[in-house]
Amino acid sequence: MKDIIKTTVTYHGRNVGVILRTPDQRNCVFEYDKSWIAEGFSVSPIELPLKEGLFFADENYLDGAFYVFEDSMPDGYGLYLLDKMLKKEGCSLKELSPLQRLSLVGPAGMGALEYSPKEFLKQPVLKMEDVDFDDLQLKALDIFSDKSTTDPSLLYYNSSNSGGARPKVVVRQKDGSSWIVKFRHTYDPEDVGITEYRYMKVAQDCGIKVARPGLVRGKYFAVTGNEKYSNIGNETAAINVTGVQQNW
Repeated sequence: MKDIIKTTVTYHGRNVGVILRTPDQRNCVFEYDKSWIAEGFSVSPIELPLKEGLFFADENYLDGAFYVFEDSMPDGYGLYLLDKMLKKEGCSLKELSPLQRLSLVGPAGMGALEYSPKEFLKQPVLKMEDVDFDDLQLKALDIFSDKSTTDPSLLYYNSSNSGGARPKVVVRQKDGSSWIVKFRHTYDPEDVGITEYRYMKVAQDCGIKVARPGLVRGKYFAVTGNEKYSNIGNETAAINVTGVQQNW
């Protein structure tokens, strides 16, 4: 995979700033775009307060990367698939620099932040009516086997880098809306999707603002994809609370 020395961060088409790798490759440096300082907001209030100047990431944490940007990476099952894909190309995830990892997210992540240059193109979203969800569930479980014949890119690209600890895909309804459909993990009970759907409905009934839940084929839990992370009620960037606490 080609080396990357600079990554541009954007938010809904606006330049947020740039990330560079230090000459000794020990950590990353970030600088806000001047126009973003004038009209934007801090993407990580403690780690990256909104002001001029260079910010240096802790070289002893996350391979010298900034948490707010690493938060755009998939985790759990998504990273497992990504690593399997990279190994088929002769490398592995742990060999990549933070900027190379962000290039794999590019504009295709489920969060509000996008990164360029991008390494892989986003694949077309599946149509709800064309998907055999039972077959995808079997493939999602089969991928954990060392003898698996399932192509990891099938599940990785169709998840739109949505991350999480469990398998999922993004599908599109006839009305144009996108839904993230989640599958069970090897250790989950078969009715886990129904249980998660019920919990989300209870949260709604309590007045908690959550992405709109659904139940696909009567058993697969789903949420509206265009409301995941960055668009629940408005276009606001979100960050994992662990990242907010990183420098406390």
